[in-house]
Amino acid sequence: MLNGRRISTLKLLQQPEYLFCVLALLFGVVYAVLVPAFLGNDEGRHFRRAISISHGGFLMEPVQVAGGIINALNVFEAFERAHLESSSDPSASISTQTYLTNVSAIALDPAVEKELNPNFLAVYSPITYVVQSASMRIGLLVNATPMELLNIARLSGMVAAIFLTALAIRIMPSHRYLLCALALLPAMVYTRSTLNADQLTNAVAFLFIALVLRESLKTDRLPRQTLFSLAFLAFVLAQMKSGYVLLPLFAFAIPGIRFSSVKQRLLAIAFIVIPGITAMLAWLLYVKFMYFTDTASYQTGSGLAIPGDQLRFILNNPLDYIAIVARTLFLTDFAFKHLREMISSLTIAVPAPLPVFAVMAALMGLLLLSAQENSQKAGYSLLSKLLGAGIFSGTLLFNLTLLYVHWTAYQEPLIHGFQGRYLFPVLPLLLLFAPQRQRALVALSPAKLVVSLSAMGFFAGYLTLMGWRDGV
Repeated sequence: MLNGRRISTLKLLQQPEYLFCVLALLFGVVYAVLVPAFLGNDEGRHFRRAISISHGGFLMEPVQVAGGIINALNVFEAFERAHLESSSDPSASISTQTYLTNVSAIALDPAVEKELNPNFLAVYSPITYVVQSASMRIGLLVNATPMELLNIARLSGMVAAIFLTALAIRIMPSHRYLLCALALLPAMVYTRSTLNADQLTNAVAFLFIALVLRESLKTDRLPRQTLFSLAFLAFVLAQMKSGYVLLPLFAFAIPGIRFSSVKQRLLAIAFIVIPGITAMLAWLLYVKFMYFTDTASYQTGSGLAIPGDQLRFILNNPLDYIAIVARTLFLTDFAFKHLREMISSLTIAVPAPLPVFAVMAALMGLLLLSAQENSQKAGYSLLSKLLGAGIFSGTLLFNLTLLYVHWTAYQEPLIHGFQGRYLFPVLPLLLLFAPQRQRALVALSPAKLVVSLSAMGFFAGYLTLMGWRDGV
């Protein structure tokens, strides 16, 4: 009986969606434990936004929160400043252990309320943090400490992202193991394990693309339930990050044969695309009037950003802006740098590249896996491939433009601030161009390849993370 159950479990783990769940949860929990509180990429700022939403601060306004939350953020910000100043003044440094001891000792203190002001991440829609904020609200009911609230948000966001990604892998019509391997890249696992806006954004994007690809291969009438599912996912995705506003247009890959007429097809796709884009544009207008006004300016890692002037420069000098984009893409190490970031970098404070062996192993493993998976061949249409290539390229260019307007220092000749992880949501579109074989190239099963590849990536990520912790 026990032997039968063991065999059944092993067979279950041969399925890519279940294999993904086990590995993503195992590696993700380890990262969540190892990354010090608030020290994920911009995690302190994401925490400020998520905890504000949990208190009803859906818009860009101050809210009253328990005093301990403000105290914890103050300790984090003091540690961050000390770390920056320590390069010129070693006496200003604070050890990570001292910082963790201090922040762990802070209680919630709900009797003393203080005002929590929004920061620039308040530009993100509340939908971006819906799971994390809801779980924080539950934590507040039991007087969880600020550090416990952070961990609750980390884990709830990670579990939700794992579930949605596993569902995407399950319904993907081809290259399910390759999609599993992409979702288990060290940078993806790490991103899911810390509180940020990408936890759910990546997962919803994967699910939307997988659902469109599945429906693009069918020939029966598109069910109403599926239409509503696509519209819901497109709406949620459009609110999470404006940089992926083009992704809902991938619904055009669903062929006309799925509809009774051209008119019905256009109406259905409009139902999928327009509500989300309309709501997103309304939110962006609100953000512009509340935060990115014509006179707004602020310091970023690139220098002094003046969004209003940058946008006017683009509109008045489109050819000059095209030259800036071309210079950034083709006269720098843009492609190599950000390909490496996608495959094997952990975005801690800045992207921390993994060892070279991890990069080469990841590339070789993904290439081998793309030609190894022995599954039913999916005949994606030329339209699907053109849409995939166009949306991937358009997303890259749109994100560069957002960074030029909101992050790059005024009148800089190059665009600054781009990170490889910004392309994670559109990575599944590249599977349209992956080879499809009916026979495996080598004797190693896809499941074993995924395990080997993800385990090596996790080990390299662990070494990188521990080295970073020791240097903080």
